[in-house]
Amino acid sequence: LLIGVILFLAGLALLQGAVWARTLVVIIASLSALANFIWLPYQPWWSIIIITLNIFIIWAVTTHGRDIAKV
Repeated sequence: LLIGVILFLAGLALLQGAVWARTLVVIIASLSALANFIWLPYQPWWSIIIITLNIFIIWAVTTHGRDIAKV
């Protein structure tokens, strides 16, 4: 529950362009992608979907973060 609250607050800060929130999102998405490599032999399709989603999240946060900060 505590991690969910932290992620919610980071999401709100991310919408306002906070650099610490972008950093936290990249770290958590990276850890999630690495954790899904463990599940790859057991749930291959779901793991591939989540790994791909995490890659898109990292790309979106790192590429488009400056656009939000200028507003």
